[in-house]
Amino acid sequence: AGRWGPGGYTTPSAPASYAASAHAPTPPPTGPKALLDRIAKGEVLVGADVAKRLASQCQATGTSGKKLGEAIVERAHRLYLGLDGGDPAEADATLLRLLGLVDALALLPGSELAHAA
Repeated sequence: AGRWGPGGYTTPSAPASYAASAHAPTPPPTGPKALLDRIAKGEVLVGADVAKRLASQCQATGTSGKKLGEAIVERAHRLYLGLDGGDPAEADATLLRLLGLVDALALLPGSELAHAA
């Protein structure tokens, strides 16, 4: 039989650390992912300087253009399907910001990251 303890409910086959880790909060994103989230939320206005900063963060963290592109597409896909909930008008505004980011990345001179994304 299972027992309640400081780590949550455990069964004989599941240790207490498993129960505690199953409900642990997800850490906030960092690096390029965090900047992408801030752009999508409208906290950061898209422009050439933000595109340069994103490219710099990707380079510093070893994030490839392919991975950056996948992150942008995943965010747009979730918005399009309404998987994150929220107001459809806000989803449209977020998609517009993501498209602006892609445009700003494409205009970066000599950036392989931008063209891969």
